[in-house]
Amino acid sequence: MEYTLAGMTFDDDFSEADALSSPTRASSEAPELATPTKEDFKSLLDPTHDLPDEDEEDEDFFTRSKRQPAMSSDQKTLGTLEHLKKYSRFSLREFIKTLFTSSDESIRHSAGMFMAENAHLDLMDAWWDRGGGLNNPELVDWVFKKASAAIEREASHLTNRASAGPHTEAANSLRLPAAKVDVGTVRGFKLSELLSTYDRVTPLFQRVMRAFIESPSGTDSDRNRDFGRTMVTSMALNLRSARTNYHQAINSLIFWDNRIPKRIVQMLNQYGFCSSYSYQIEAVASLSRSSADLARVAANDPSKIKMLPYDNFNWVSRAWETSSTHKSQTHDQVSALLVILPTPPETQAKEVTSIAQFKEKNGARHRIDPRQALTDILPSRDDQNSFRQNAIIHFMNALVDMAEELSPLRRTIPKFQEANSIKPIRTEEHYLPTFDQEQGSTRGNMIVLEHYFSKVLKIPKPVFEDTMFTILGDRLTVARDRAAQDQRAIDTSPHAFDHLSSFCMVGGLMHYEMNFVSALAGNSWGSNGASDPVSLSVLQKLLPNHGDINPTKINYYAWLRFLDSVFRALVLKAAMVASNTTSIEGLVAHLRSSPDSLSTVATKTVDQFVIPSPDRLEHAGVKSLKGETQNGHAVLLLHDIMTLREMHDSVKRGHPTRVLRMIKYWMPMFYAAGSFNYSNECMEILHNMVHDWPSPYSDVAFKGMFFNPRGRIEDFKPTDIRVEHLNDRVKERAHGSNASPSVLEKVVPAMGHLQDLTDRTFDEMGVEELNQRHAHVSRQTDIRILLQHFDTHKVFEFSEDKPSLHTAAGIASTLNATN
Repeated sequence: MEYTLAGMTFDDDFSEADALSSPTRASSEAPELATPTKEDFKSLLDPTHDLPDEDEEDEDFFTRSKRQPAMSSDQKTLGTLEHLKKYSRFSLREFIKTLFTSSDESIRHSAGMFMAENAHLDLMDAWWDRGGGLNNPELVDWVFKKASAAIEREASHLTNRASAGPHTEAANSLRLPAAKVDVGTVRGFKLSELLSTYDRVTPLFQRVMRAFIESPSGTDSDRNRDFGRTMVTSMALNLRSARTNYHQAINSLIFWDNRIPKRIVQMLNQYGFCSSYSYQIEAVASLSRSSADLARVAANDPSKIKMLPYDNFNWVSRAWETSSTHKSQTHDQVSALLVILPTPPETQAKEVTSIAQFKEKNGARHRIDPRQALTDILPSRDDQNSFRQNAIIHFMNALVDMAEELSPLRRTIPKFQEANSIKPIRTEEHYLPTFDQEQGSTRGNMIVLEHYFSKVLKIPKPVFEDTMFTILGDRLTVARDRAAQDQRAIDTSPHAFDHLSSFCMVGGLMHYEMNFVSALAGNSWGSNGASDPVSLSVLQKLLPNHGDINPTKINYYAWLRFLDSVFRALVLKAAMVASNTTSIEGLVAHLRSSPDSLSTVATKTVDQFVIPSPDRLEHAGVKSLKGETQNGHAVLLLHDIMTLREMHDSVKRGHPTRVLRMIKYWMPMFYAAGSFNYSNECMEILHNMVHDWPSPYSDVAFKGMFFNPRGRIEDFKPTDIRVEHLNDRVKERAHGSNASPSVLEKVVPAMGHLQDLTDRTFDEMGVEELNQRHAHVSRQTDIRILLQHFDTHKVFEFSEDKPSLHTAAGIASTLNATN
């Protein structure tokens, strides 16, 4: 087919037009075409506009021919292409390009209607599929060039164009200069909140990462990929701009808390994973200053009740290359905390700590009959009954723990009763700078108290005229503080602070427990020439994994674990004797025989082998062999360990009434064991609680001996163990030639907040569940070894009793004699 226009000819192959040989005839002008109206463009380019098949103006038109079917989209497209053939040098590509790039107002308007409601995206999907999609490298490269530009714009709004972008506030929050690291920064860090920020301000980058890290179908992973996505985003932003360093700063602080070596920090800084080492040191110093400022504010807040626990620690600064002027040096320093005690409901702090009420009750113990004063601080019959009931509960728990088959019986075990339990609220604490001062003398303790209250906390002297402060320490610390008060009583200064009269002292519960273990070990250890089957030295040799048990140097946690194994083995043996069974299997079957069997066996065991002393058993005819015998020692050992277990459990649950009851028990027991200093310390705290201190201060101060680091149920600890842990952490920092008292003073206030940051981050990421610091280790093997030993030697079988060369003081007998 061939058709012509004026001066041009076209063939059916749509080739370029050939000029006709008509030189004498002028070429005709291009035909004039009517300019389409906006309605015409709308009918063609608006994706929501449908052309009607009929025209309302032609309603009267009538045709006798058969109606033609509506044209399909393919037919309409072919018709349009046929129409385009009428224009020279004008292709479909040129049409589409001109439509979206022309500056003509009508054309731009029409193109805008086409792109309304993102209708062009459907067309782009069609081009992607027709162009080969992922199999077309050029097309993929084009897509990622555009995607890279979009992602780069997201990053620019947080870095180089942050001030002009829509996320200025978020960009500022992601920048953390070292000098601005404070307590609020550390407390406010949460990975989930950081990821939420990234999802909001970098949605395109997050979409790419989600697609990239999504696990293939059929594979599972226990890891939470969101944590890695958060870190990758932080690293990408930090590599783009070192000022965007919030996550890196937090990581460097966690590394410092966990003592990651300097070179590892420097290497990871190159990856963009953490801040530099110099930043780390400056940030820790800044955090310490912020922590000290907060402690100072809390100490001067009249609405808070303050307590100062402190203790001494020793460390050696080692010189790697010694000389006549450069050598290793031993330092005797003091570490301290500021602890805020909870104010009782419906009272104010100034009412609790008012010195006026102390003056009214001062020396009250000396104004009553001495016998009555002593009776008030000894265990009463009600105390004995409560101890018996709690011992039965302990025995029931120990019996249920021995076999999985007894687990259903756990719900029948009653709860420990406490009328004055402490609410599981996180204890407010502030780490204070260390002090390079010996604390082994009365004069040294005076200097320590003056330093912390006047120089560190900056409490004005007039405050001490009407406010009482509480001091907590071990027995020696408390004794020296009281001696300092006695020496300063004759001071001529008009200020109460100079007399040290505005301080009340309480001991640490961990030191009570540790010294009771020492007394128990000295009484029940035995020797090579004088021991019996229940001597602790004999039992320790049966368990080679307990080699760190030493009666002269008490390892607190090691002794608790060892005595727990001994206690459980003694309970099982005593229960077997009380129930007339000869094996663990027989005891389990007996306990499962009826709903009341567990309670019956536990009660009978306690009444036979815990409550009565050996002398009372002799008087009752149960213990036929007089004097020192192995079964008499077994009864003493079980009773003594039972009191320790009751004390430790009471502290853990936050039960001050139970703790005070056990201090009443331990006062005469310390005396009987020859530990006169701690017997006097028990008597001092009891007199203060019962006679000398006003209420409610006495209750507040005693509860200050408990510490809850995380605000969890049954997670209380002795406050003094918190100071001991601080000492350990400080000494771990005191290594290397650069360690010095001045360096420790600058970094110690930050330690508490960084430890909390580490714990919270580990907990949020699930690390704490995977690797518990104090994971409970099953001691079933230890218990079975000890139980077999007790079976062999007929322990608690008084008909088979044997005399013992080991002399054990009847410290429980002293208790019975007082009632």
